[in-house]
Amino acid sequence: MDLLYAVLVSISLNFDDLVLCILSGLILQHFRIKRSLLIALAFAFPQTLFFFLGWLGGIGLKELISAFAPWVALIILTIVGGRMIYEGIKENQEEEEKEKSKIDPLNVGVMILLGFATSFDALAVGVSFGLLNDDILWFIIILFLITFAISLLGVGIGIKFPKAPLNRVAILGGIILIAIGIIIFVEGLFP
Repeated sequence: MDLLYAVLVSISLNFDDLVLCILSGLILQHFRIKRSLLIALAFAFPQTLFFFLGWLGGIGLKELISAFAPWVALIILTIVGGRMIYEGIKENQEEEEKEKSKIDPLNVGVMILLGFATSFDALAVGVSFGLLNDDILWFIIILFLITFAISLLGVGIGIKFPKAPLNRVAILGGIILIAIGIIIFVEGLFP
């Protein structure tokens, strides 16, 4: 995996975080640096932790299914990406308002729970990376930094642009994950 993969996967894993952070910004309405940093940490830490735990699981499974690793990676990334696309398509204004009512960016516990809730896709993607790649320290650092930056950006977007098209954000993330899955699969077949 090279730097481009790390950046693209990190960005695509964070589209759901971006949506929640935009909603947090809509609720906050005014930029508060301390609150924004806490929100970013509430999303960056669990995202990175779940990816790492998934990677450990993938390493454990690697010997059992090494011949099928490109297939497994493709399936996992396609399922996660497909779910993101589906959620982006079905999302409408009414659901956005319902989701907005669940978010309380002033409650650190709620933000941490939301951070963990949006990190299960990172767990699945981590498994696929564990099957394919043994060295991911640099990837984890990139994932943490990008998640943190995207979360801060999301809060800022929510404050500045209250009419952002949130469903398109999730669709784009899903498309990127599926494309990366296909690239990994093809590279696995033709090393």
